[in-house]
Amino acid sequence: MNNSALVRFAPVVVALVTIPAGVLAGNNPMPLFADAAARDLGGAAMGVIQAANLALPALLLAVPLGAVAVRRYAAAFVLAGGLFLLLAGQLAAQYAGSVPVFGAARTLEGFGAGLLFPAVLTLCWQRRTRLSLAAFAGILVASLIVCVPLTLAVLPDEGIAWRTALTPVPWLVGLALAAAAVVVFLRGRDVTAAPMRAAERTQLLLPLVPAAGFAFLSMIAAGDLWAPGVTIIIAGLALVALTGMAVVGSRDTTTGSPLGTALVMVVVGLLAQPVAGPLAGVSMAERGVDLTTVAVFAAGGASAIAAALASVRLGERAAARSVTIGHLCALAAMAALLLTGADTATGLLAVPLALLGAGLGLALACSLRGARLGSALFGLTLCFPSVLVGHLLCGSLEISRVARIEDRSAALAEGFRMWLVVAGGVALVLAVVIVLVARRRDTRTPDSLSTAFH
Repeated sequence: MNNSALVRFAPVVVALVTIPAGVLAGNNPMPLFADAAARDLGGAAMGVIQAANLALPALLLAVPLGAVAVRRYAAAFVLAGGLFLLLAGQLAAQYAGSVPVFGAARTLEGFGAGLLFPAVLTLCWQRRTRLSLAAFAGILVASLIVCVPLTLAVLPDEGIAWRTALTPVPWLVGLALAAAAVVVFLRGRDVTAAPMRAAERTQLLLPLVPAAGFAFLSMIAAGDLWAPGVTIIIAGLALVALTGMAVVGSRDTTTGSPLGTALVMVVVGLLAQPVAGPLAGVSMAERGVDLTTVAVFAAGGASAIAAALASVRLGERAAARSVTIGHLCALAAMAALLLTGADTATGLLAVPLALLGAGLGLALACSLRGARLGSALFGLTLCFPSVLVGHLLCGSLEISRVARIEDRSAALAEGFRMWLVVAGGVALVLAVVIVLVARRRDTRTPDSLSTAFH
């Protein structure tokens, strides 16, 4: 492979190892090992859970800051900085001797992970190819679908090994560092985005305000300080706020995109991990999670990547229609899960998961067509808050069922079915909004990513 081919495909390789590492860093398996961890760290079990949960709020806050950073500095160096922070946080968590130190380590890990996503997106955007952006879209969706079942499948059998649960794939960050080093030293002809204006910086930093609120909300939810009904109401209002920001941003000349990237990012965040993660949890309650179960979820991840890459060959009009088709596939997945039930045989879950992955991967890849860098980054800043909102809604619904149904497995399955109805309804509304927003913009101009670069 010659140097030009390495330059072309290096961002795809970076995305393949870096995005999963970032997504895995936001997981919190500590509720399963809270007692053992509390004995080692000398604190209360609830304090350990809240300390471990600090990674996700830190990630939410880091993504907008990372989006501004990659518009001012080289994306490769932002990527390297994020990876070093992530690695430092993971190492510190392994050797933490108290709950405050453990919480600081998890915060550092989450902040480093949050810097990775805008850096990788920028590297893929700079290659002037549909392939790189499609790969980013597919890998992001696949990672969100697979990360929770993978974490559950490799959990240690004994509580004394709880630290290993924090890094289910410990070698992944090392691979990401190696790939980042290749990108730093390979000097290709990157496409340069237009200089960042004050309006764009304001738009990219705007999600920091709701992200801070979501971070606080996640800590409240981890401590079980509010009733499920209160959390559902607040999470619902947060979703409305996210949707409003996405609609306003989609109509803006700075952060808008022809096919509503910001709105599609909200849908991806709401449906990918908040559906696949609780589904894996229900499966674990019923029969445990092993590598066979992970393979079924991996089929959904593979479908996401395949559908995203297949979108490269679509024309502009077909790509515009495919955004809607992708949402319809995701809705079909919700319906299939409702019909089969979350507690059905593992093999039967492959079909709805494949529909979910393919639909979201296709919609996101097509929506990135023609999106300027600011538009893509703005959408990314809304994706992870919607992940948190989805988890809060699903978790609150499941908790409300557990309080009323004695059989915990049946209660979790019932709560998950309620979440599927809610998620499907929200996704349908957002799909209609995306179509309406897209019709307001001129999508008939030739693209081929030419209008996205300067």
